[in-house]
Parts: sequence; C-alpha cells; structure tokens
Amino acid sequence: REFYSVNVENKGSQFRSRDFFPEAVVGLMHGETKYIGEKRDLSIIPDIPKHRIAWIDGYGNIKTTVRQSEMKYTPGQPLRVTITGMKRIAYFTDGTFSVREGELAFAPGSSGAGDRFMELFLRGLSAWKEFGKPDIESEFGMERVE
Repeated sequence: REFYSVNVENKGSQFRSRDFFPEAVVGLMHGETKYIGEKRDLSIIPDIPKHRIAWIDGYGNIKTTVRQSEMKYTPGQPLRVTITGMKRIAYFTDGTFSVREGELAFAPGSSGAGDRFMELFLRGLSAWKEFGKPDIESEFGMERVE
C-alpha cells in the first residue's frame, strides 16, 4: 500500500472540499497524475483507538471502534456496558432484529467492510440518550454478566 497527499487548493472558502476535491477525484479516476502529491509514510495514520465511541447516528445508535472479530461472546449473552460511569445491560447479538423493543443490544453495525464495527442500539429508542448523551470519543467498557 502507498499513501499520497492530493494536489488541490487548500485555501479559499470554507467549501474547499466541495470546490476542489471532486475535480481531483474524477481526474485521478481518469489516470491524471497531476493530482498525486507527495508520498507520505503510512505510519502518520494513527491506529484506531480502542473501545471508543466513533459516531452517533441519527437514530441514537452508538457506533464504536470495536471490531466484530474482537468479540468472544455468544449471541444472547448479557453484557454490562459502562459509558461515562453509566452502566446498562446489553445483549450481544449477531443481528439487529434478535432483540425485543426497548432492549439494548451490542451488534455488528453496517460499516467496517469484512470486519464490521460494533454498535450499541436500543431497539425503538435512543442508546445515546439512554447513556446520557455521551460525547464522540468517549471511552466505554464491557464485561460479561454471569
């Protein structure tokens, strides 16, 4: 793998990404090398932080930085999830429809390609509100409930 900067304007309006990047993307797709900038070292890209909130979607689902391959639980197993000091019971599941309305689930989300990112969702409600509206990048923990 190689990583390069892109040769586009980086000054001007607040809409630089709208004004300059689409032209570069189309140019690169057509093999125009003038948009390829300086080769960069891949080590400048930080690792994905562990056990963090990555995003909150419009439904209040909490998207995390945990990958599905990291899960060592069985479907239906209860987990104690802690976010900013608030503890709730969630059920590990491998599908969104295997939990009842009002139950909190920890399940593979829709992003992450071959190794999807896990998400917390409260079926029919907002997991984000349930946990007191935590900030993006908040750390969270989880443990088995015996």
